[in-house]
Amino acid sequence: MNRKTTGIHLAILSVMVLGIGVAVYFLYRDVATSSDVEEQAVEYEMNYSAAGTASEAEVTVTESVPESKPVQKIAAEKASVTAEVKVPRGPFAIKNCKTGRMNQLSQNADHSLVLKDGGKSLWIASFSAPLCGRVGELDYYANGKIQFAFCAGSRLYVIDRLGRFVKSFPKELDRPVLLGPDVYDFNGHQVYNIMVLHDDNTVQMYNMKAQKPSSWKGMKAKDTIIDLPDLINVGGKSFWILPTAAEKLIFPFYGGKPVNTGCVIAKDSPVKVLNASSVQVETADGRRVTVKIR
Repeated sequence: MNRKTTGIHLAILSVMVLGIGVAVYFLYRDVATSSDVEEQAVEYEMNYSAAGTASEAEVTVTESVPESKPVQKIAAEKASVTAEVKVPRGPFAIKNCKTGRMNQLSQNADHSLVLKDGGKSLWIASFSAPLCGRVGELDYYANGKIQFAFCAGSRLYVIDRLGRFVKSFPKELDRPVLLGPDVYDFNGHQVYNIMVLHDDNTVQMYNMKAQKPSSWKGMKAKDTIIDLPDLINVGGKSFWILPTAAEKLIFPFYGGKPVNTGCVIAKDSPVKVLNASSVQVETADGRRVTVKIR
């Protein structure tokens, strides 16, 4: 082998060694760069967290790992259920205290009131507003003669069996009535109270002077109240069953906060008194349960 050939071989070998070296360099450089970036990211995150205030750190943790909410809190935050309240327009069946027969009180197109016995009109009384879906009976003078109570707008009216409005009425209530009144004589002594559903989704009780009883706390609900409550007696104590668009609520006699039943009572559930302390209801998830309410 001459000197020229040997030189060529050495040159080729040098180029090969140099190429391998360059390849190793670039491979090592890529790995190092990836590792450096990862370390820098971790260091940046640590420094950023350390640089923040304590309150900022808490906010970050809260946002990244939301705190579990109690079941009852989630239930309380659910959207309220709304519905249209059905307001009957009549005719309303009322008893004729003279004949003992059931008559029908209705309104004409001009809102005038007409009392009929079958197809016969007994009287027509001038009036100018629609009734609020209820006509209640009462013996206002405690003389055995029946009068009829109804609401229009924010006023309470009483009319007698001959179509004459009782003196001292109408009475102005707190606000417009959506549905009512239901009339109650709680002690059987012709001392009457009425219950109405107002247009602000509250149920209120008034005496015949349009005054709320001193102990009355009112009834309200998150969901739309769709009807006036029913009164039940459990062990000598009275409770109200209030229907809403989502469920039924049980209130103490003087209103206030509903009774904590520990369940959601289905909106169409019957409420059956079982004994002196408990009622049976159906829950929204289809179970039949016994609820102790006193």
